[in-house]
Amino acid sequence: MIIYDLCCGTCGFEVGSFTKEGGMYVTDNDGKRIVCMHPLESWTVNDVLGKKCSDAVRAERTGRFHRWYCFACRQESMFDMERDSLGCPHCGSANGGRFRDLGGTPCPNCTGKLENNNSGFVI
Repeated sequence: MIIYDLCCGTCGFEVGSFTKEGGMYVTDNDGKRIVCMHPLESWTVNDVLGKKCSDAVRAERTGRFHRWYCFACRQESMFDMERDSLGCPHCGSANGGRFRDLGGTPCPNCTGKLENNNSGFVI
């Protein structure tokens, strides 16, 4: 997976880094999402759910997320397109988007545009 940086070419404002594929998470017993680091996702899943966990429980408690940026409060969050409703969990605004979709959108800091730049890193 290639890592991209989302930033403004005019003022240098940086939103953050992301992969276009997104990432994997597993929910613990309290419902908290724990990011599974690539390429050892299965290790985190096994640590949280146990090695003998059923396939049905694994399917229910794992998912894919994308980084989501809110232009209203400028907070980042994780967004699962299959399970989450659109909107910022911090302020409730729907004025934002997945990092991977924000290339070419207006910069929240100046009159420039956000750009997806290949960072040169591969994971």
